[in-house]
Amino acid sequence: MYLLLILSCYGFTSSLENVNKDTTINGINLRLSRLSKTDTAYLNTMIELAEHYDKTTNQSLKKLSEELLDYSSRIDYEYGISHAYYYLGRYSERIQDRVSTFDNYQKALNVAQKMEEGQLKNKALLTTHNVIAGFYYNFSMLPEALDHLLEAYDISKAYDTAFCQIIYSNLALIYTEMGRCQDAKRILEKINRPSLSVNVYCNMASYYKSKGEMDSVLLYYDKISNSISKTTQTDYCLMLYRCLGEFYLEQGDLALARTYLDSSFLLPIDKFQSFHFFGSYIGIKITYAKLYLKEHKYDSAIYMIDTAINLSLRENLLKLQCEAKKVKSNILFDMKQYKIAFECQNEYVALRDSVEKIENLERSSQMLLSNEFKEREKQLQFDKVKAQEKSHRQQVTIMFLIFFFILFGMIVFLLWNRKNLIFKANLKQLEESKKNLIFYTMQLSKNKKVFNQLKKDLKEVEKTHEEASSDVQTLVKKINSVTNDKITWNSFDIEFNQVYKSFYENLTRNFPNLSISEKRLCALLSLNLRSKEIANINGVSADSVRIARTRLRKKLGLNQGDSLSQFLASYAQNSSQ
Repeated sequence: MYLLLILSCYGFTSSLENVNKDTTINGINLRLSRLSKTDTAYLNTMIELAEHYDKTTNQSLKKLSEELLDYSSRIDYEYGISHAYYYLGRYSERIQDRVSTFDNYQKALNVAQKMEEGQLKNKALLTTHNVIAGFYYNFSMLPEALDHLLEAYDISKAYDTAFCQIIYSNLALIYTEMGRCQDAKRILEKINRPSLSVNVYCNMASYYKSKGEMDSVLLYYDKISNSISKTTQTDYCLMLYRCLGEFYLEQGDLALARTYLDSSFLLPIDKFQSFHFFGSYIGIKITYAKLYLKEHKYDSAIYMIDTAINLSLRENLLKLQCEAKKVKSNILFDMKQYKIAFECQNEYVALRDSVEKIENLERSSQMLLSNEFKEREKQLQFDKVKAQEKSHRQQVTIMFLIFFFILFGMIVFLLWNRKNLIFKANLKQLEESKKNLIFYTMQLSKNKKVFNQLKKDLKEVEKTHEEASSDVQTLVKKINSVTNDKITWNSFDIEFNQVYKSFYENLTRNFPNLSISEKRLCALLSLNLRSKEIANINGVSADSVRIARTRLRKKLGLNQGDSLSQFLASYAQNSSQ
């Protein structure tokens, strides 16, 4: 009961942030009207307004939370998105839509966990872990509640705020519920707010009372008594006075029990605001009836217990009504009004059975919901793991693709570079071969010119020296054999084909009407030789070469502006590849 009180009655944002002095709803709405909806200040103000709506159970909380979610999603403001889901969960919890409550709280937590490291992330995590712990506590899922509170506790170590005090108190309360009192005492040392410490003291006292360790019970009830004066929540004090009065009544200290019960009537009733007041107020009446029974003040006891029964009927509090009926039957038995006492006893038994049935149904329902929430949480964890695995696989795939493309690029580059080097080497070799071929051709031309001149000189010698005519004729024959055109051109063709392997073959295939002399002219022109040089090689005049070039242009189908030498040079280049 105490843990639920703390989780339900305290807001979160005001505990973590500096709230503007004008904290009225109208003031907040006025500030909202002056801000842009795409500004984080606007969204933070919406969070502040949602907190006010949550505290005052304003029906506009759902609409405001949906707007906060919409605006925060537009600018990817994760702090606003987390709070939007949180307040949607608070609204769902208020209308008892437990499945939606669980889903919204989990969404709030998931968004908070994805936020960048910093103060805002820690605030969002504190809020969500604490409220989820309270949600699990309501279904008696204490281990799950403890896990979330421990997460919040680890985060709260870096802060010293009022909200962190609530975390410590809730954690200590969970420890006492689980019987881990030493852990509860360790956390209790961190709590410096009396109202929060009292909750733990009550649970500790109840725990030791169940163990029969009355010295420890007295110790903690003494601490409760000392802390009451420091607590400003009047409805909270009423509950504590009832606990103290009940305890000392059981111990037989009627005077001290009356002191605490009487103190409850000194509290300003008009300040009671929470629903816990009604249960505590009816409980005070029941305890008073027990006290009067002990004192044998039967009229006062009947008056108090009838008041308690009427109030419990009005507020539909079956447990308290059942307790009150039991006390009334005891009073009637003590008054020896057995007939009425038996009737009251039968009413008590009927109410007790009804309460047990309702509690059994609630426990069954809670167990089913608890199992459902556990399964949903397992599924969420499974989905989270699967998403992480998928993300990991995607990252591995991306890294592999990057590596593959880098490796592929390197291979392509190396192949291209190798091909380029080979091409450059071949081109260089081709240029060298071309130079050698030109040199060889020019050398042939030069040699032919020299031999022709030598033949002329020998004929002059023959005219002046008839006796040497036979020797001259022999020499001329030898020179003719060396400078034979057929032999010379065969040698040239062999050298040319070694450089331009398919030149003649391609030329014959594409231009079959070319004569042998025209093909050789094409070969000489492909070497960029001038007409005069070609004339010397062929032993003809330059004009003859120019005429031969003109006929060749026509056979090759070249236009007037096309260069014959460039055409044949490119043709030869292609033939060398």
